[in-house]
Amino acid sequence: MSLQVYNFFQRNHREGRILKYTVRTLWVLHTLNLAFIMQGVYIILVNDFGNVAATSISPWSIAAVSLINSFMAWIIHCSYCYRVWELSDNNRTLTIPVICTSIITFCFGLASGIKLVIAPSFSAYKSTEWLLVITLVCTCFTDLYIALWLCWWLIRRSRGLSDQTHSMINTLILYAVATGLINSVFAILVLITGATLPKSYIFIAIDFFRNGVYANSFMVSLNARDRFRRDVRSQATVVTSVRFARETPVLSIPALQSVPAVSTQVGDLERAAATQVVLEKVEVPSNEI
Repeated sequence: MSLQVYNFFQRNHREGRILKYTVRTLWVLHTLNLAFIMQGVYIILVNDFGNVAATSISPWSIAAVSLINSFMAWIIHCSYCYRVWELSDNNRTLTIPVICTSIITFCFGLASGIKLVIAPSFSAYKSTEWLLVITLVCTCFTDLYIALWLCWWLIRRSRGLSDQTHSMINTLILYAVATGLINSVFAILVLITGATLPKSYIFIAIDFFRNGVYANSFMVSLNARDRFRRDVRSQATVVTSVRFARETPVLSIPALQSVPAVSTQVGDLERAAATQVVLEKVEVPSNEI
């Protein structure tokens, strides 16, 4: 996570303040998440080593991890909701469902974490597992909805574009699907382990690392934009052939429709072609002078 954040600030100097503050907040929460997990594991395995009764008591740091995970997931979901809102041209019909599920996920996740703080033991917490189940179901729906919507939007925008742009859009689709599937797979694993191993606390351990993996995949998607921007610039500067005719200049420029930034260079080429045509028209053979 720290390496992803470092790469983000090294390569993305022009990003907005809100996104930079979001990345900083995620990094702080992720660091606290790891610190509290290590502190809780140290209490259970070192301080209470050999004390079987103490292993059923929830340390305060473990409860804090659950609360931090709720805030991390909410921040990431808000970022994706804003992306859907922006790409859909402020379409409320497409954005409201994901906003509602994000709010439900945050509220039930927060309630689950507070219950873990109040509960004197893990066994008492298991009596309210339905809070965690609702949180995980809403998380799966939110992530899959965002991933499928982004894929639909990219496929719709890719019609009539060049092969190079199609390849780039396919890569973007893979990133969108992977980001949504990673968190959904972990959420399903928590549900499966909680249902098949009711007397075990494996589902809690998986749930603690779920949002950390989600935050890393979110940072990977942000850092991948730098490579896509370089690809767009390379497409914008590629001109395979420029052929000047006597009457009408013909330009062959691939990916012209997919890269608006080419318009300035195309204008320069057209002006150069027009100048060449004028010179050819006014040229007079030397034997006629």
